[in-house]
Amino acid sequence: LERINAILMAWGWGMSFGHLFRIGGASFYLAKKVDPEIIRLAGCWKSLAYKTYIRAFKQISSRHLANAASLQ
Repeated sequence: LERINAILMAWGWGMSFGHLFRIGGASFYLAKKVDPEIIRLAGCWKSLAYKTYIRAFKQISSRHLANAASLQ
């Protein structure tokens, strides 16, 4: 994470935080249709916070799919 932040700071993009990778990983595996309970366990989520990301992912993905369908 230190190396990534050094690169981001050198490019003037600010800093990243570790939880962003957990969120990104959860979103990636949700897109691959992995069981949310497996995602919770693999990501060491101790709370139900991961469900917030699942709902957000479903909303965003459905919007993108609707936009893609309208372009055809």
